[in-house]
Amino acid sequence: MIIGGQFVFPEMDHYLFAQNAASFLGTFLVAPIIEELVFRGLIQGIISKNYNRSAGVIVSSLIFGAVHLMNGSLSLISAFQLIISGALVGIMFSCIYLSTGSIWASVTVHALYNVIGTLVPVDITSTNDWPIVFVLNSKSQLLTGGDYGFDCALTTVIGFIIIIAFILHYFPHTRHHFSRVGTHNTDSC
Repeated sequence: MIIGGQFVFPEMDHYLFAQNAASFLGTFLVAPIIEELVFRGLIQGIISKNYNRSAGVIVSSLIFGAVHLMNGSLSLISAFQLIISGALVGIMFSCIYLSTGSIWASVTVHALYNVIGTLVPVDITSTNDWPIVFVLNSKSQLLTGGDYGFDCALTTVIGFIIIIAFILHYFPHTRHHFSRVGTHNTDSC
C-alpha cells in the first residue's frame, strides 16, 4: 500500500462478529443488485433516454454518491469526499455497464468491491467485530477517507480514475456511448 499500516487480528466479540457476518450477506448480495438496477438501470436509463448518456452517467453517479450520505453522521469535509468518491465509483460502474452492455457486469464488480472491502477492512483503528483489519498509520483525512472511511481516501479515488481511464481507453466503444442522445434502448451498447 502507498499508505503505511499493519494488519491487526483483534480479539473478537463473537456477537458483534455474527451481526457483521449477517449484514455482509446484504452488502454482498442485495445492495449491489438493488443499487445497480436503480442507479445504472433506472435513473441512468431515464436520463440517457431524455437527454444523453453523459448526462445519465453523471447525474445517476452524483445521486449514487449523495444517497450514501445516509450511511452515517459525517463532517462537511467527509460528506464532500463521499460525494466525489461515490460519484467516481458510480461512473466506474457505469463504464463497466456501458462497455459490456450488461447490468450484471456492473452488479458483479460492485459486489466484488463490497466483498473485498468487507473481508479486509481498512481503517484508522481496530475494532473487535471482525477478525482482521488493516490499520492505517496516517490520521490525514485525505489519506484515510475521513469519517466515511477508506472508500473516500485519495488513493481509492485515484484508483477509480485509473479504472475509468482504462475502460475508456481500451474499450473505445464506451466513449461513443457517452455521446448518444435520446437512445431508447439503454441496455445495449
